[in-house]
Amino acid sequence: MNFKIATLTVLITASTSIYAYAATPLKNVGELGISNQTSYSLSFSVNHICSNVIGNISGYSIKTVSVVKIIKSCAAGSLHNTCDITGYDRLDCQGKAVGGVKIDFANHQMEVMSNNVNNISVAGSIGSYQYNIFFNEDYGPDNNITKTAK
Repeated sequence: MNFKIATLTVLITASTSIYAYAATPLKNVGELGISNQTSYSLSFSVNHICSNVIGNISGYSIKTVSVVKIIKSCAAGSLHNTCDITGYDRLDCQGKAVGGVKIDFANHQMEVMSNNVNNISVAGSIGSYQYNIFFNEDYGPDNNITKTAK
């Protein structure tokens, strides 16, 4: 019985402090969803270190990663409460940084950064336990292909 009470106490503490994750393996505290709606395979760095946790995401696909894994990855690269996640237009963090987000997990806030590289725009959203990053290819009016019926 004492073990269950101690686990519950650690889980409640973990929800209010970013540093408490190291005390116990947490489950179901949230996910980071990354939507890559571009023709590029994107790769990602976490706090300026190429991320094996997120890895590479093929064009026109979606990937979800545990927030706990992201927080642990952030802590390995920084002593701050925030986590910079940057997307690159080539595999293994090669190529140009197209944009990303800065997430403050302790305060439940997200700042979006877009670099206007390859017409890729970046957007983000936060739900109760869900963080989302959207990479979209914006073709714009000059890039639309119009076919005329003959």
